[in-house]
Amino acid sequence: MDAPALDRLFNGVTVGLAVTDTSGIFTAVNARFAAILGYNPADLVGQSFRKVVHPEDVAEDVDRIREMLEGAIPGYSREKRHVRADGSFVWVNLNLSLIRDADGQPDYLVAVIEDIDQRHTILHALRDSEARLREAQRIAQLGSWELDLATNRLHWSPEIYTIFEIDPGIFEASYEAFLNKIHPDDRTLVNEAFLRSVRERGTYEITHRLQFPDGRIKHVVERGNTIYAEDGTPLRSRGTVQDISAQLSVEAELRAAEERYRFLFENIPDALLLTNNDRRYTQFNPAALKMLGYTAEEMRERTIESITPPRWHAAMQEAMVEINERGYSGVLDYEHVRKNGEVFPIEVRAFLRRDETGEPTGMWAVVRDVSDRRALEEQLRGAQKMEAIGQLTGGMAHDFNNLLSIIMGNLELLAMRHEVNEQDKTLIKRAVAATQRGAKLTRRLLAFARRQSLNPQPTDAGALVRGMVAMLRRTLGEAISIEVDEETGTWPSMIDPAQFEEAILNLAINARDAMPAGGRITIAIGNVVVPRSRPDQPDRQGEAPFVRVAMTDTGGGMSAEVMARAFEPFFTTKDVGKGTGLGLSMVYGFARQSGGYVQLDSAPGRGTTVAIFLPRAREPAVAVASVDPVSAIERGAGERLLVVEDNPDVRAWLEEGLISLGYRPTVTTDGAAAIEAVRAGGDYALVLSDVVLPSGVSGFDVARTIRSLRPDLPVLLMSGFADQALQGEGGHEVIVLHKPFNIRQLAAQLAAALGHGAPA
Repeated sequence: MDAPALDRLFNGVTVGLAVTDTSGIFTAVNARFAAILGYNPADLVGQSFRKVVHPEDVAEDVDRIREMLEGAIPGYSREKRHVRADGSFVWVNLNLSLIRDADGQPDYLVAVIEDIDQRHTILHALRDSEARLREAQRIAQLGSWELDLATNRLHWSPEIYTIFEIDPGIFEASYEAFLNKIHPDDRTLVNEAFLRSVRERGTYEITHRLQFPDGRIKHVVERGNTIYAEDGTPLRSRGTVQDISAQLSVEAELRAAEERYRFLFENIPDALLLTNNDRRYTQFNPAALKMLGYTAEEMRERTIESITPPRWHAAMQEAMVEINERGYSGVLDYEHVRKNGEVFPIEVRAFLRRDETGEPTGMWAVVRDVSDRRALEEQLRGAQKMEAIGQLTGGMAHDFNNLLSIIMGNLELLAMRHEVNEQDKTLIKRAVAATQRGAKLTRRLLAFARRQSLNPQPTDAGALVRGMVAMLRRTLGEAISIEVDEETGTWPSMIDPAQFEEAILNLAINARDAMPAGGRITIAIGNVVVPRSRPDQPDRQGEAPFVRVAMTDTGGGMSAEVMARAFEPFFTTKDVGKGTGLGLSMVYGFARQSGGYVQLDSAPGRGTTVAIFLPRAREPAVAVASVDPVSAIERGAGERLLVVEDNPDVRAWLEEGLISLGYRPTVTTDGAAAIEAVRAGGDYALVLSDVVLPSGVSGFDVARTIRSLRPDLPVLLMSGFADQALQGEGGHEVIVLHKPFNIRQLAAQLAAALGHGAPA
């Protein structure tokens, strides 16, 4: 072949050809070689091959050329990178050959390159895709499989072996072997689903379980379809298996969390309200609808401002600023408005809602209706106020009783003297009557303060009320009718009958005054069982049986302001001089001291009901015996008495009164001195001692110590009040004579204690 023909062949082939000397210097380059690398052929002639080889591949090319020159290898072939004229890289398939001369010596090198850049990019992308697919399958725990239906050979991807926890080297994959790995209860379902899909030429998807030797269970979802020959013969099935155990576990937890959230959302007593950025309600729980009185459709038309009174809007705007800055609010005290217009107090806690970018999307609000709590707090404050007033009133009554004892006693001593004329006796009797009225007032004060002397016993309250009807009709007048409505089987009450009758009389008189033109009084008596935990009984729990005695009148009723103060002593709506304001306070104190309580229900124009709740007695009611007045004063026979009283005026009256009754009194001012006097062996027939004494030794201490020294020596105690603590301590051990008392009462108690007669 002549030179022109060789040149046409050299430059006409579709592969790149280049010739270098044994040192790697280009001596000839065809057009295709230069084009692949972006050069003109003339630009490369005389240049080293290093100019077009990727720097990272130069060392290997040098080593291979040396081996070829040494005869170690005949040629060199590989896929490698070359450098274009613009500096970019191109992948080529290189075949390098050594041409020797006639003597067998190295003469020159021939390089053949083929542009495989596009193919290499595609293959590289494919390999990357396959790698990503394998990684995605690993992450998703998803494996692929293919079953040759003719040979029953099953091919699993590595991920399926991982899911089934099987070593590929020891498992011969087949359809039967696959079925054996499925939970026994699921095998039939899986097999039928697969066979049906092959038969019906459809895809199938089924979730089933894998069971492991250690008892563990995995849940997988399997999908597949089948490829068929032209004649319809099924050839092979292929599909995927994915481990969804973690997903199912997460879904179960999410369902449980959703159920818990939904339960709380639906059943929490507080209102939960969700708003958007326009402050319009978009979500709310049943408690919110019940609290505000709207339907769900109506609530979606509401805004925060529409259910908040205007006077709170400014404070609400300030709270919004705080919520936007902090993301939440503290406890806010506001008011809301129900659909019916009722305004009620609330406590609100609000939280800002944000989307995934952190932008606000609205608010969550937790709203609590505190109407009941505010009412209870108000009742508790009222009970505490009444308790404080009671303590003050009790102390005043105690001191007042001492004063009345002095006045009454000295007046009676004057009246007992023979030299007093009839006119003076009349004046004294009037003064004594006044002191008796004062004593009645103090008894009412003590009743309110729960420090009066009670003699509780099982009592038929209904019988007492029925027995009072005739007297009440005479007292109240013909313009007022009285009806008694008693349930059958009413329990006995543990009360003081006399104090109960006085309470009924006070209620009746109040009812009469509320009906100046006449009316009707109804007294209802029956059994009730009520919770013990009440604002007026904060220390009680559970339930308790009571006898309810309720008096209802048809009078003008009370306003809320009057009801709030109705039980306070000396509070009255009557004109000056027409009422003491102690009637209801006495009823209140009697009920509380008896272990019960009082409820008041009234409103202007619809009358008043006062209900006394009396504790149930466990024993049958006893008949209440009437007491005959003492016709004559019991006198002593010169017995020596030890008197213990720290008030000098009371002490002086007692000393003179005892002398006038025929006794020989020895007086002392404190309990310690009295105990020493008894210990010294005095021939005392009785000890008369006040309860409250100085120096830390009370009258009960005196009685207890004297009983240990002389069990036969009676002790009679005096007290301006007798609260339950004193009554419980003294109880059946000593007699308590309650101030103020007159000479006749003192004489009767002394005679009874000394065995001379019965107490008056």
